[in-house]
Amino acid sequence: MNKLHKPLFSLSIAFLFTLSSLFAVQTDPVGYTTLSGNAGGYVVTLPLAKSAVFEGTVNAEGTTVLNFDSTVPTLTGANYVQVMDGALMGTVVDIVSSTTSSVTLSSSLSVASGVAISIRPHTTIEDLGTNFTSGTSVTVYNSDGTTNSATYVSNFLGSFWDGDYTEAIYPGEGVVIISTGPFEIINVGAVAVDPVMFSAAAGRVNIIGANSPSAADANAIFGTLAPGTSVSVYTNGGSLTSPTVYSRAPAFLGGDWSPDLSELTTLGDDIAVVVIPTEDEAVKLPATVVN
Repeated sequence: MNKLHKPLFSLSIAFLFTLSSLFAVQTDPVGYTTLSGNAGGYVVTLPLAKSAVFEGTVNAEGTTVLNFDSTVPTLTGANYVQVMDGALMGTVVDIVSSTTSSVTLSSSLSVASGVAISIRPHTTIEDLGTNFTSGTSVTVYNSDGTTNSATYVSNFLGSFWDGDYTEAIYPGEGVVIISTGPFEIINVGAVAVDPVMFSAAAGRVNIIGANSPSAADANAIFGTLAPGTSVSVYTNGGSLTSPTVYSRAPAFLGGDWSPDLSELTTLGDDIAVVVIPTEDEAVKLPATVVN
């Protein structure tokens, strides 16, 4: 099984260049992708993030609290910071609380004074929309080995998500969809013009997609992960069994990938893969090239 998926997807990409003046947020290219399928299992990602609601520079060395001279807007729902430059560029950390001049993070972020930071709302399961057949489930795999799932319900009570539908889907993170029938996801958001660092947990299921609505180089992204790491590619629209598995040999055997990871040519768009590293890894997902 060398090909990743059956032609069940229709993908359209439109880049809409818009201006935003909210809280000194710089202009972001905005676009959309459309993902459609039928009954079956899918390992997919959303290549577009929500637009930034704030961009500014920290005015002191960061820890778990980042302080800014510019005004931080009122934040609702789940939000995160993304480092836009410096040594930690691309790092993403959750926000647990905020004031008009600072944010408190879920973990320490040691950035230097003057480093640029953006704040974005998290994409959640319910943001996938309502174009699903009743009984379809969406599952997020967490770094601690647990999962969170939500099921789309449509019955005499109405149509709604049930379960962990407010669970965040991190930038570059993929999900597993078990669809009971036709579905369509329209992913509207900002095109990633900056890289994202994805934290892949050792020995865990990490579902990772490209940080881009276009093709990505799987070998460049995963090729340097530690010996013993596996990258599994599933056939979307099927039963999610018998994946094509790319494995990196132990160092004493040369550390080569088998099959050659450069043969994985369909990563990108909305396609995600399952990565199980042998060490905790910071996986760099490159920015989208925008002409």
